Amino acid sequence: MYVCNRMLRINLFTVLALLCSAFSWFCSAGDSIDVRFGAQPKGFRIVLESRQPLTPVTYQGNQDKDVLIHINNGAPITLPSTRPAYVRSAEQQKVNGTKRQLILSLNGPMAIKNKFRIAPNPTCKNHRYVIDFQETVANPPPHTLKLSSPPPTQKSLPTPPPAPQKKIIIIDAGHGGADPGTIGRGGTYEKNVTLRAAKILADVLKKTNRYDVRLTRSTDVFIPLAKRVQFSRENQGNLFISLHADSSPRGSAQGLSVYTLSRVASDKEAAKLAQKENKADLFMGIDFDSEIPEVANILIDLTKRETMNLSISCAQMIQNAIDKKYLLSSNNHRFANFAVLRTPDIPAVLVELGFLSNPEDEKKLNSDFYLRIIASKLVSAIDLFFMDKKAL
Repeated sequence: MYVCNRMLRINLFTVLALLCSAFSWFCSAGDSIDVRFGAQPKGFRIVLESRQPLTPVTYQGNQDKDVLIHINNGAPITLPSTRPAYVRSAEQQKVNGTKRQLILSLNGPMAIKNKFRIAPNPTCKNHRYVIDFQETVANPPPHTLKLSSPPPTQKSLPTPPPAPQKKIIIIDAGHGGADPGTIGRGGTYEKNVTLRAAKILADVLKKTNRYDVRLTRSTDVFIPLAKRVQFSRENQGNLFISLHADSSPRGSAQGLSVYTLSRVASDKEAAKLAQKENKADLFMGIDFDSEIPEVANILIDLTKRETMNLSISCAQMIQNAIDKKYLLSSNNHRFANFAVLRTPDIPAVLVELGFLSNPEDEKKLNSDFYLRIIASKLVSAIDLFFMDKKAL
């Protein structure tokens, strides 16, 4: 009996030691740069993930069959045991002791279709950098006429390439009609601010001649939240921007902030704001979940992860484009469960233009000059967002 107990203690000790060793390895792995490959139609995706920010630079050579990813980070690179059929080999090397390079040898020429960063968020605390590769279409061989063929009587003009399709931007002016939204200390209605801001933003976007702009409302009318989501999807929007004006019991709170969708709010104030905005329909006796069943059934868990990540990317670009003097001093990018942002296939952000509870902000929000400044900054961010989504 004593021998059995002793053996049991030894075995338990061994198991615990192994578990501790495994746990130690798991924790230290977070200091490396983890590489993942993913399959895509006629191509593949590579994801770099690290606890530290990533700023890779990508080079291609050997007729686009070799790829060099230069990473300004000395952490070791963890490569997966399997790789796509497109990738013949993958290896890493250290440069100058503080930098790393990931070298991919491909089985054929590939073009970089897309690359973008994904900042830490509630679903993933690490920094990620994504690169999408796609097959390069080989040039067709030149056409030659047979000797027996009659000579062409007239040269046909080459078909001009199709004009690039404009991105569709959906601008949503919050509240409206019998729903005034927040009412400022000076009597300013949020619904009026958002409508003016939406029209100004639409005007600035249209003048670039790069975007097809559509407004969920262009007059002072009430539109249920579900109808706004439905409008965005029916119009096949490429980006959804909902404009609002904030309020706070702290009169000192001021500045612009950006929100993206998340089941878990980033903070208590974000959660309260989402609850307030989501009650807009209840003000008119409408229940979001029963208004349009197919929209109500879209759970955040089923929302495409890529769409949420793109929304976060857009929010960060807006942050970077807006001058700091116009931003909320802290937490100017927040997460919350906004019903109007539940677009499963369209990147969506909610922009709080300022605080109507703050006299200085209320004055700015009544100024078309200020709204036009913000609109121009938003357009700069939108330009960068779509440039970043293209193959660079």
